Amino acid sequence: MHGKIAADSIPEAKSHTQNLAPAQIARRNGRRGEPEPRPRGAPPRQRRAFLSGALALAAARLGLAAAEASTARTSRRSKPNQYGCLEVGNACKRASQCCSSICIGKPGKKKCRAHDIGTCKQGTPGACTADNPDLLRCGGNSNCFCFRTTAGSNFCGDWFGGTKICHSCASDADCVALGLPAGAACVPVTNGNCATTNCEGGMMCMAPCGAPAPDPAVQ
Repeated sequence: MHGKIAADSIPEAKSHTQNLAPAQIARRNGRRGEPEPRPRGAPPRQRRAFLSGALALAAARLGLAAAEASTARTSRRSKPNQYGCLEVGNACKRASQCCSSICIGKPGKKKCRAHDIGTCKQGTPGACTADNPDLLRCGGNSNCFCFRTTAGSNFCGDWFGGTKICHSCASDADCVALGLPAGAACVPVTNGNCATTNCEGGMMCMAPCGAPAPDPAVQ
């Protein structure tokens, strides 16, 4: 119709919001849009949740590690032997726990130690059970032999010239308490070459090789 413009010839009017970001559109419409993503990191709430989860996981791992360490300590804890005391090399806190009656080392790392071993090799049979005890002479003294003690170590004891007493000992301290010289040891004599001692209970206190004369009260 004359004087009117055809509808299809009118260019489509562009919206004022066409080039605006969604958040800007929301604000223009009077609504608060969703917060724009932060360029770095996560929103505070998400960061707090993440940190809380990480801390909980770390605490759980620490608890597990502590439990494993406790189990390991328990498994390494020394146990008394058949004589009721700890053998040489076992962890200890005081001398009275050791068959050798010697507990030395740094705090928390103390161990039972051997004494008066002379020239005796460790970890081998003693004179009582060896096939040829004559090969186990020690200390350059024909009277002395290597004997296995209740502490599990080989001790150079005076078999022919020193003092030896049948006694139901368990630790070396038991023998010293009888009046034997310092360094005396408790030796099982029930088997093999030592069976002829006929000690009741099969235990003997023996003076170390080359020890001075015993107390006169010791018979």
